[in-house]
Amino acid sequence: MKMKVFKIGFFLFVFLGSSQMWSQVEPSATGGVYDPDSQTRMMMPPPINGQSFPTTVGSQERSNYLSGGMAFTAAYTDNLLNVQSPTPVSDETYAVFPNINIQRKTARQTQSLRYGAGYTFYQHTSDLNDFTQSANADYELRMTKYSTISFHDSFNQNSNSFNNPNPSGGTAVSGSSQSPIPGLLVPFQSQLSNSVRGDVAVQYARNGMIGGGGSYSFLNYGNDSNQQQINDSDTTGGSAFYNRRIGQRNYLGAIYSYSRFNTHPVNSTIDTHAILGFFTIYLSQTVSISLSGGPQHFNSDQPPYPSDSSWTPAIGGSVGWQTPRANLAVSYMRMVTSGGGLAGAFYSQTAALSLRWLLTRRWSIGGNGSYYNYRNATPIYTSSNQGGHTLSGGISLQHQITENLSAELGYSHFTQSYGSIASISKSPDSNRVYGSVNYQFSKPLGR
Repeated sequence: MKMKVFKIGFFLFVFLGSSQMWSQVEPSATGGVYDPDSQTRMMMPPPINGQSFPTTVGSQERSNYLSGGMAFTAAYTDNLLNVQSPTPVSDETYAVFPNINIQRKTARQTQSLRYGAGYTFYQHTSDLNDFTQSANADYELRMTKYSTISFHDSFNQNSNSFNNPNPSGGTAVSGSSQSPIPGLLVPFQSQLSNSVRGDVAVQYARNGMIGGGGSYSFLNYGNDSNQQQINDSDTTGGSAFYNRRIGQRNYLGAIYSYSRFNTHPVNSTIDTHAILGFFTIYLSQTVSISLSGGPQHFNSDQPPYPSDSSWTPAIGGSVGWQTPRANLAVSYMRMVTSGGGLAGAFYSQTAALSLRWLLTRRWSIGGNGSYYNYRNATPIYTSSNQGGHTLSGGISLQHQITENLSAELGYSHFTQSYGSIASISKSPDSNRVYGSVNYQFSKPLGR
């Protein structure tokens, strides 16, 4: 745990200690948005970008700002997924979520740091009252005109899949195969996770780019995870890529990736190697389509069972579309991974959707959804690792009352099926309606 804290602290030290006094052109690796002004600088398409697509529209997108605020959310949930009760239990909840956000952009650096925390109160089941917090930090430096280095750190502490600081935040959608593996939505099980990633990209010719990166993440479910038949895990990974521009808006290349998934206290280790070819086309300044695919080899080791290994195809794709009034992001990936809490190797299928539409200057609607399916890739192991699926989604309507004050109404739902986990199979479905009032302030930072 000391090493994990050190990694987080070191990254934040680099972020806060960085100088702003640079003078060259900023990088353009922003989730696959085409840059029409650059005739020589290459893009980093979504399969190698490692970042999520933008989720803001209109005036919501800002830089060089210090912002913060407070959100108050009242909600009704028809099933608290409380395994101590033989029948579904409903309740009203009230939550307060303060947050602060710093975004700085200079000619050669892009920096952002966001922290949010909150507390949720339950009207009738007060023993479920709990604290949640999250933090995200990003740093990107253009070392030379054609070389970039970037770091990303994401931390989350959550005890309830509905305890989100920003109900309309939606699903983070990435076109990269290196995205972190999501954990199970275990009801009221303490969850602590952190993901660190570093990347470097060098454009060595007008139409040629190479690069790579490394990552580390962990997911802990708390002291009583064994009673819930779920497991803690950590993942180490690395990747390298070749990116070739063919024409003004088309990119073709290949990615090699390696991952090691460790699950504990069950002694399960999975090693995967994949070589994926990719193709990205920018249909316009706001629309990108990416496809990727290739062979993947995995080796699974879970004593006392014998090791198991095999080859399997891995495929993926993504679409990103953004205008000043709307955005849409869709992604799909099929490959062998860990089960995010389940022991063993699994054929995983993940799909995510996020959209938002600015109806008028003050009204907007949004929606999000995600689907995760895990199928046992090592049948020689015990049948308790049979896998399962998770489906979640929501819709929201937001009204900007004043420049600093907004209100939101929304609905969210999720359903799960994991036969080996009693706490999930007992009450797999839950619905939530909520109303939220959010006060936000922003102050320009000195340039």
